[in-house]
Formats: sequence, C-alpha cells, structure tokens
Amino acid sequence: MSRPCTHCGKAFTVTEDDLHFYDTISPVFAGVKCSLPPPTHCPTCRQQRRLSAIRQIHVYRRPSSVTGQMIFSQFPEDVPFPVYENEYWWSDAWDEFSYGRAFDFSRPFFSQFRALSDVVPRFSLMVLRNENWVYREIMRDDSRTFRLG
Repeated sequence: MSRPCTHCGKAFTVTEDDLHFYDTISPVFAGVKCSLPPPTHCPTCRQQRRLSAIRQIHVYRRPSSVTGQMIFSQFPEDVPFPVYENEYWWSDAWDEFSYGRAFDFSRPFFSQFRALSDVVPRFSLMVLRNENWVYREIMRDDSRTFRLG
C-alpha cells in the first residue's frame, strides 16, 4: 500500500512485512489484541524522529579535582562536586566511604541529598580504555568545549 507521509508529504510504501511486524508487536490487554495502525511517516521521517531523542553529548576540557592534570570530562569546570579522571576514580587510591553522612531527621531529605551530591566525586567520562581514542589528539587544542553527535 502506498501512502503520503504526514510530515514531509513524500509517498512511501507500507509492505506486507511492515504490516506483519506491526501485527506482531501489537499489545494484548486482557486477552484482546489492540492492533497498531500502519505508519503515517515515511522511513526517513521515522528515523529522524528516533534520532531526535538521542541525547547530545558535550565534552569539556578541565583539570582533574585530585591531580590537577587536564582531562576530558562530561562535566564543566564550574560544577560543585569533584571530578576525577577515570583511572583514579576506579582505583583504590581514594576512600568512597569517607563521604558517608548520618541522616538528620529534622532536615528535609532532598536538601541532605543535595549536600551529599555536592561532595561525592564523579568520574570524568562514561568511556574506559578505548583504543585509538581521538580525544588524546584533541587535548592539544586551546578550545574548552567539544560537542559530539
């Protein structure tokens, strides 16, 4: 079946395989199958909608809070909590239990949680031991912010 895309207006084809797929993933509530309608957007517009939900990643060049060495981090320099380079954060060189606090029942939970969150260190990036890591070459650049994605 051929349909016009409701977003861009281009004609696209909905195949039998597509209809079978929608029938396969249609939910069943209390024994009654609720069929999903065929797509109203073309494959390109559907891909654009899926990709629009991907979070953009910003990478900052900043000093490590423990060594002062310049590192790449997902956190800028002005965050209230310390940021450690990944190797140090995963090592046994610091004591994560030293940040524990006694709960004060006379104060609101979220204010205590915020105070704890402001002193507990975070690791710099959500990546470890990547081969041929391009950021090592970018480190010589003078700019402070890098945008990926």
